[in-house]
Amino acid sequence: MSVIGEKTGAFTGKVTSVTMTDAGPVVNVELEGDSYGTILVTTTFGPAVDNAGEVGPVTERAQAFLPDGSTVNYTNAGTWKKVGDHRWDVRMINLASNGERALTVEEWDLATRSTKGTIYALD
Repeated sequence: MSVIGEKTGAFTGKVTSVTMTDAGPVVNVELEGDSYGTILVTTTFGPAVDNAGEVGPVTERAQAFLPDGSTVNYTNAGTWKKVGDHRWDVRMINLASNGERALTVEEWDLATRSTKGTIYALD
């Protein structure tokens, strides 16, 4: 049994708003996915856990508006890691309201307020 399955989709997106909170920055993003349609996401970046300030937790709530007209809700959790000037690598495990489990590998460009990523099946 493979731990990570096939690629199930890719996406790109733009940040629509940021709110600074005690829990960390809360970022709203609109994504366009090749197989997941339009995805609305709220991401919370937790504070760094290392002394260098380059690694920390991340959580998300999302809703995908699929091309077939249905919707799926997601909860995601994982980590962010600084990988360059204003760039973070984000990796999350996703659990969908339809029971689907996935791994998202994403790169955030904080300077351009954009993101892109790939989704892989876990089943």
